This record gives sequence, structure tokens and C-alpha cells, in this order.
Amino acid sequence: MTETVLPKLLVSREEARQKIQARIEKGEQLHSKEIRSDDELEKTRAESRKWSDYNKTLLLRLFDSTSIAEDAYTDFHEPLLASSGSTPLSDELRWYQNAMSSSINSLESIRDQLELYDEPSEMLQAISGNEGV
Repeated sequence: MTETVLPKLLVSREEARQKIQARIEKGEQLHSKEIRSDDELEKTRAESRKWSDYNKTLLLRLFDSTSIAEDAYTDFHEPLLASSGSTPLSDELRWYQNAMSSSINSLESIRDQLELYDEPSEMLQAISGNEGV
């Protein structure tokens, strides 16, 4: 049986928590934005793509593995792409808001699981503890 090795944090748990929480709050602002036209939806989608790109880069910087970012952002951009023009605005909004909810939930899940990942100080303690063995 193969042992699964969890990624490790590259920053303190508290720093990771604060940064992820800030991104969750920004996502909630985008999610709750009142959108009344196709033009407003396209502008919000553009903001959301930037938000999503930043989140992915942030996760790549917080962990020593790409797996967290890849798992959280698989296929996320699709609902943020420009509409075909033939779909009613209400359907486009529902699709967009579902995608945003899913992405926010992914960030919340990562935040809530931070205690499961080793911090840099814990890694150093484990290494120095093994030196005396």
C-alpha cells in the first residue's frame, strides 16, 4: 500500500489562514454583487477570473505541492467565460453564482483543514528530533 504524503505549509498556519480568509471575503463580495445586465455580468466575470487566478497562485505559494491548487481550481474558469449570448441572463447568473459558491467552499475547506498540514517550524522540529536517533 502506498502512503499518501500531505503537502506541507511554507508559511505559518496563522498566516495561511489569514490570507485564505481574505480571499474568501473577496469572493463573497463578488458572489453577492447585484448584477442586472449582461454587461455587468461580464465585468463581474472578469473580476472573478482575476480573483480565481490570484487564489491559485496564492495556494501555490502557501504549500510545497501544486496538488492543493490543482484540486481546488480544476475546471473553475469555465463558468467565468463569456456567455454565448443565447442563454438567458437568469441562467447565466445562476451558473456563475454556483461556480463562485463552489470556489468559495473550496477555499473554506482548505482553511478548515490547515491544522492537518505541517508548518515550517514543525518540519524543522521533526528533522532536528530525528538527528539524535
